[in-house]
Amino acid sequence: MSKFSLETTDIFRGAFFMCMGGDLQDIRFRQNGRQIAKFMFKSPDLHEHDKADINGHALVNT
Repeated sequence: MSKFSLETTDIFRGAFFMCMGGDLQDIRFRQNGRQIAKFMFKSPDLHEHDKADINGHALVNT
């Protein structure tokens, strides 16, 4: 995974990345007793948005 990409299984976090301009590169499914989707995003500023989300400072227009 490069410094411009992030992976998440959290659909709300994925939606936030998309709202912030993240490019959805791939969706992978795995079976672990239940089906789980992993979303792969790419964008130069994803790690800044990720930090804002983790710190509770993430904002999007509604």
